[in-house]
Amino acid sequence: MLTTNDFILLPLEHHGFSPAFLKCCKAHHFYTLKDVIDLGAKHIIQSPAFTAGFFDELSSFLQQHRLLYLLDLADRQ
Repeated sequence: MLTTNDFILLPLEHHGFSPAFLKCCKAHHFYTLKDVIDLGAKHIIQSPAFTAGFFDELSSFLQQHRLLYLLDLADRQ
């Protein structure tokens, strides 16, 4: 069984994200969930580089895997 850290360090392609999500991540040089999570929810929501659909897909995925709290933690750092 993977630890949370191991899970978020897997390549994004292993998580089943949509092609549009993966394309956006690649354009911003994000290759793992950790890369994306480290931005924090506030930055993702406020940045014009990311759409509401991007945030929805990310937050739905994290919630499904009980990891949504990681976005909140990134905002606190």
